Amino acid sequence: MTTTITAVGKDGTITFDGALITIERSGKTLLGPKGRGQQLALAHVTAVDFNPGTRLAAGWIDFALPGSGPLGGTPAAAARRATTSPTAVLFSHRKHLADFKALHDAITHALAELRAGGA
Repeated sequence: MTTTITAVGKDGTITFDGALITIERSGKTLLGPKGRGQQLALAHVTAVDFNPGTRLAAGWIDFALPGSGPLGGTPAAAARRATTSPTAVLFSHRKHLADFKALHDAITHALAELRAGGA
């Protein structure tokens, strides 16, 4: 039985149920470049980019999908991508880090199991 994990960030909420990653947007973020949100099947996620942020800069989690290109690059390029990517959510290092770290750990663990054929 998989536990559902939810993390609420600055520009969205991510829920992971073991098979689906649901990204929800609300308020004025609906009008921004990230759109309304979406559901991602875990099997379609090719990489996870996680930056915990600092006391002065927001952290983020972002998901790569087939055809979306690599997530790497310079720290500045990754930060720019996180602010516009429809699959990224920004979060406060101070307020939300623990929830997003738990979410990241659960998703990367599930991805590893899936790729090993254990899911």
